[in-house]
Amino acid sequence: MISITIHNDDFDSDLFVKVVDLNTAGPVIVLDSQRVLASSDYPQSVQVQEDGNGYGNVEWTAVKANDVTVQKTGNDKPQAGGTVHVTVFGAHVSQSLKDKR
Repeated sequence: MISITIHNDDFDSDLFVKVVDLNTAGPVIVLDSQRVLASSDYPQSVQVQEDGNGYGNVEWTAVKANDVTVQKTGNDKPQAGGTVHVTVFGAHVSQSLKDKR
């Protein structure tokens, strides 16, 4: 296992972040909809399984804390001690979620 840091790249928005480890036998949620303050790191490191070359393989979903219709998903392959940068910048508003409000 390796430790990684999750960082919110949005300077003006808190985000709810979900991180899934894709190196495990089945995808494992390692961070489940936790609030990450604007321009900050999640306060604890996150443990993910490394591959044979020492890299993690994660998929993340970030949801804007004050508007759940704004969300974005991404992938990253961090090394031990690396940082995964999450953001909703450039995200498209989910019309299906907007209709439910």
